[in-house]
Amino acid sequence: MQNEYVQDLDLPRGFSSKKIELNTAIPPNYIPLCLSAGGKFGIPEKIHVRNFTTSELLDISLFEGRMLLEKTVSALNSIIYEKVDVACWPEKILIELVLNVQSNFFSPTIEDIEFPWNQEDIDWLLKANKKEDIEALKTGIWVPRVSFPMSQIKTIELDSQVKPFVSFSRKGVIKAKFKSYPGFGDTLFLDKLIEEKFGEKDKIYERTRSNLLKKSTLEIKGEDSSSVIVTDEDYLSLQLHEVSKLKFIALASVAMYLVEYDGKNVLDMDFDKKIDIVSSPLFDSGLGKSLNKKFDELKFGIDPEVEVVNPITGEVSKRHFTFQVIPLLQALQSSDSNGYDISYDD
Repeated sequence: MQNEYVQDLDLPRGFSSKKIELNTAIPPNYIPLCLSAGGKFGIPEKIHVRNFTTSELLDISLFEGRMLLEKTVSALNSIIYEKVDVACWPEKILIELVLNVQSNFFSPTIEDIEFPWNQEDIDWLLKANKKEDIEALKTGIWVPRVSFPMSQIKTIELDSQVKPFVSFSRKGVIKAKFKSYPGFGDTLFLDKLIEEKFGEKDKIYERTRSNLLKKSTLEIKGEDSSSVIVTDEDYLSLQLHEVSKLKFIALASVAMYLVEYDGKNVLDMDFDKKIDIVSSPLFDSGLGKSLNKKFDELKFGIDPEVEVVNPITGEVSKRHFTFQVIPLLQALQSSDSNGYDISYDD
């Protein structure tokens, strides 16, 4: 039986619909910004942002993994005058935020980014009898790049009919409500959960993993692997651990979006109890896929389709560009701010 979704018309009980009051005494180094999802998803209708400090951008360029995510959230929260938590915002909105900061404080141009060529370009090169260029493209020897003004980038406004929550139902009876969008910090939240639950056991099984890798490498090379010992018991124990971990990740990826079940607000419920709820037969294995599909259907933020001068054909083409928060921020570290006029004093 398929899962049926309907857009929620009301906030679950316990949620406030009070609008955020904005402070009018904004420091002069902040600029006003209205984002495409402003007023929804807990995002103020208007925010005020400043430029990044050198320290904030250095943090983002020097760290990696979980620490990089934490530093990114911290830096973005810091540049916004209003008290917000961007970890709860969709990544699409953060991309829009960063591009606006780049446009206003750094450069109004996207510089030297990789051009997303496709079959149309291959066909054009074939017609132009440029077979060597085709081979260079496919092997990565030739990586065409492009620059374009940020005015070419358009924004998609969030549909006014979209609500903060979606309802999961069977045969028309609403059983649960979920957040209608993923937050940028969800990965960080999930990583911490996995570390808390499986971190110690992961360390115990590290030796078995390492030995399995060594054994496999030696066997692929045709060398003797008998000196690397992995017992059947060790192997089975590791497999059971990995299966348990994967099951938890699948359930946690659904449970962290659960906000109401059977008419009760479960937003602050103990997470293990949320896991128990989504483990019930009511929530089949397709629920996670259905939620992800619903997330993907949300259209707002930066329109990835951008018209640029094709560096392969020389003609204007519309192509799909992939913008991501962390690479955009790391690129700012090497950019020049456009906010200064430097001259010799008399």
